[in-house]
Amino acid sequence: LKSVLLNSPLDQNLTIHIVADDPAYEASRILLLDELHLNEWTTRNQIQLKVYNTKTNENIIHQQLNNFTSMNFGYGIRRHTLGVYFRLFSHLFITDDDVESILYIDTDVGILNSLGGLEKHKNHSSIFQWGDSQCAGFLYLNLKLFPMFWNLAHEIDKNDSVVNPHRNVMNDQRLLRMIAKYYPHVVSTLPPEWDIHATHVVKNMDQNPGFVHLNGGARGENQTAFHDHAFMTNQNNENSWWAVKYYVRLSWQWAKFHLECEITSH
Repeated sequence: LKSVLLNSPLDQNLTIHIVADDPAYEASRILLLDELHLNEWTTRNQIQLKVYNTKTNENIIHQQLNNFTSMNFGYGIRRHTLGVYFRLFSHLFITDDDVESILYIDTDVGILNSLGGLEKHKNHSSIFQWGDSQCAGFLYLNLKLFPMFWNLAHEIDKNDSVVNPHRNVMNDQRLLRMIAKYYPHVVSTLPPEWDIHATHVVKNMDQNPGFVHLNGGARGENQTAFHDHAFMTNQNNENSWWAVKYYVRLSWQWAKFHLECEITSH
């Protein structure tokens, strides 16, 4: 979150939406709103934080996932909890009429450059956008078009020949990839600067990073906490753009001061 705040667009307001289950909802509100008073910070442009409790829509999400006949979404729930699907139901939580699209960011993503640079890559006719690696940890989601996503998912669900090769096992990322495969006209790609993940960090060390995703990789790979991740501990990365660690160590008070220093007098 600190990396998002300190790399907020310089010429636009920013609204941050946090979708969390009951315990995380309370913890987020207490820390960010009651203790840090983040919505009262003085910043160059308006920064607003909104926190949503998933409890209000969890039954609807379960019902919608259970409506599929060929796809088994229980795998994703058992491995990651229901939270893995919250991104695909963002339109149920964020219902503001003036919000067309949102940028979904996993909590293990560190933003390293201004999010304002992404605006020129937004495709208003796409249901979602992501990088060539097709990782669900960083997505542009068009909330106005997203109900169409689930209509297309049901069309795939009717085709056993498509679903069966996956042994009916489904999760959020696999569903996104299936939509991209069978309906490529509703998906577009973000540039490589906005598609950098720790599981293929070696290939991207020479690129200009918009972010780095400290994901643990697929099953069978070494999945460790960020502070033990090879990306963080390998001394060969010491002088590289792994500076996401800077935001982890930065105090909230310093983050607040940094944003205050961006204000220009008129």
